[in-house]
Amino acid sequence: MNRDHLFYRTVNGVIRLLLAGAVLLLLLHSIFSTSFVGRIFLEDGSEQERTLNIADSPLRHLLVFALLTAALLAGRKMWNAFRTRGNGHADAHGGEGGRVARGDLIFWGLTLLTVILAASYVGMTQLYPGSDPAKVYEIAMQWRQGDFSSFDEGAYLFCYPFQSGIVLFFYLLSFLFGEGNFVGLQLVNVVFLAVIYGLLAKLSGVFGVDAGEDMEGFEKKRKGLQTAVYLGLLVWVPLSFYVTYLYGILPGMALSLGAVYFAQRYLALRRYRYIAAASLCMGLGVGCCTQISNRLVERIAGQELAEGEVMLSWVVMGMQEAPLGPGGYNGYIGNVFGEYHYDTELVTQASLEDLREIVTRMSENPLDEGLPFLARKTAFQWNDPTFICLDRTRGRKALTQIPGWLKSVIDGRGSVRLSVLLNYMQTEVCIGMLLYLFLRWRKGNFYELMGAVVFLGGYLFHLFWESSASYTIPYFVLLIPYAVCGMAEWAAFLEKRGKPSLRTSRSGRLCRILPAVAVLGVCLLVLAFTRTNLFDRTIALDDDRQGIDASEQFYQTGKWEKPY
Repeated sequence: MNRDHLFYRTVNGVIRLLLAGAVLLLLLHSIFSTSFVGRIFLEDGSEQERTLNIADSPLRHLLVFALLTAALLAGRKMWNAFRTRGNGHADAHGGEGGRVARGDLIFWGLTLLTVILAASYVGMTQLYPGSDPAKVYEIAMQWRQGDFSSFDEGAYLFCYPFQSGIVLFFYLLSFLFGEGNFVGLQLVNVVFLAVIYGLLAKLSGVFGVDAGEDMEGFEKKRKGLQTAVYLGLLVWVPLSFYVTYLYGILPGMALSLGAVYFAQRYLALRRYRYIAAASLCMGLGVGCCTQISNRLVERIAGQELAEGEVMLSWVVMGMQEAPLGPGGYNGYIGNVFGEYHYDTELVTQASLEDLREIVTRMSENPLDEGLPFLARKTAFQWNDPTFICLDRTRGRKALTQIPGWLKSVIDGRGSVRLSVLLNYMQTEVCIGMLLYLFLRWRKGNFYELMGAVVFLGGYLFHLFWESSASYTIPYFVLLIPYAVCGMAEWAAFLEKRGKPSLRTSRSGRLCRILPAVAVLGVCLLVLAFTRTNLFDRTIALDDDRQGIDASEQFYQTGKWEKPY
C-alpha cells in the first residue's frame, strides 16, 4: 500500500500514538518508582508477600541514557571506520556474500551460546517445579500412573480445563525423557528460549522493507541490527530465568512469534507457504489444534472435559484488590464457581453483577478509585524490572548444590545488583521504543509493527485481566527489537545533525521542528502532572511513605540484609 495514502497514514499514526501512550506510561513508572515482591506484616504478626514500590531517581535514569547515547555515537564512529577499511578486504573475499555469511555465522553462534548458557543454568540449579507449574507437572505424572482424579468435580482440571493442553504436552514428553524427569522438560524450555530469541532477531530484519521489495536482499543489509537485537536479548536476562518454570509461557511464546514471523514474511513476499506455516504455528497454540488436543486428552482420561470456570470471573478478579497486588489472584474465581455449584450460567450472572458494581464505583470516583487502581495494577505487573523471575525461582528445592555466586544472584546481594541493572535497562527499552516510534514514523511500514501491536493487545488485555508480571513478560520482550532499532536510529539522527548540511526547504525545517515541539510539549505536561497529588498516587508510588520499610527490603539493608 502507498505510504502516502490517507488511510495508511491514519492507521499508522493511530497505532503509533496508542503504542507511544502505553510505553510512555511504562517509562514514567520506571523512572519515578520501582516495584518488587516484598513482605508486609499483618496484625497477627505473620508475614505476607506483597508487591511493594520504592521511589526512583529520574535524573539517574536520564544520566544513564546520556551515557548510553555517548557510547552509541562512539561505537557508530568506530564501526563506520572499521567498515570503510574492511570494504576492500570484503570485496576481495566474496564482497556482500562474505559479510552475509559472517552475519549468519554470528546468528547461529549466538543461538548456540543461548543454548549453552541456559542449559548450564538448568544444570547448576535443577530446581523442582513450584506454584502452578508444580500442579501441572504433578498431574502429568499422575496420568503416567493411570490416576485421572484431576478431572473429578472441584479438582484442578475440572476448574481449569484449558490447562489440559500443557499437561498433555508434559505427559507426552515424559515418555521421551522418563517419568519424573523435570530437568529434561526444562531443557526443552531451553530450546524454546533459543527459538524465541532467534525469531525476535529475525523479525527485526524486515524493519524498513516495503511490500514488493526484495526482502532477502534487504535482510542482508540488516544483519548488524539483528546481531544487536540478539545481544540485547542475551543481556536482558529475566526471560531466561523462566526456563526452569514448567508452564506454557515459553512454548506459547515461541509458537506465537512463529505465527507473527511467517505472517510478516507473507505480507512482504506474498508466498502462500508462509501462510501455511503461520497457520500451523497458530493452530498448535490455539484454534483447531485445541480441539484435537482436547479430544486426545479425553481419550487418554476416558472422560469428557468440564466447561470449567467462567472467563468473565477472571476479569472481575482482575479489577479487585489481592494480597500480592491489585488485580492479582485472590481466590474469587474459585469462590464464585463453588458458591453457585459449578453452574456456568449462574456464575456468569453473578460475575457480571459484581463487575457492574466495580465499574460503577470506579466511574463515580475516577480520581480516588478508578485511575489509582489501574495505575497501581500497571505498576504491579509491568514495573518490576525482573518481571518476578527471581521470585519464581526463590525457595524452590534443588536436586543439586547450587553454586554460591548463583545463589547470591537469585536471593542475595547479587539479586540487588541485578535488579538495579535491570531497572535501568527497562527504562532504556522504553526510551528506545519511543524513539523508534517517532524517528521511523514515516519510514516504517505496517507489518514491521506486528510485534508491537501484539504488545499493545497484551497491555490492554491485562489492564483488566488477572495481573501477574509472569503474564506480561512475553509482551515486554517484544519491545526489545524495536528499542534496539530506536537507539540505532537515535545515534544516526544525532550523527546526521552533527554534520554540516546544505540549506533545507521550509517544509524540511518544519519537519525538523515539529517533533522537537511535540516532545517539549509532552515534557511540559509531564512536569505539570508531577506537581499534583494524583501523580503521587498513580506514578511516583512509594510505600516508604506508608511506613513500610520497602527500600530496606529492596536493597537488603538493615534487618533485611542477606549474608551472601
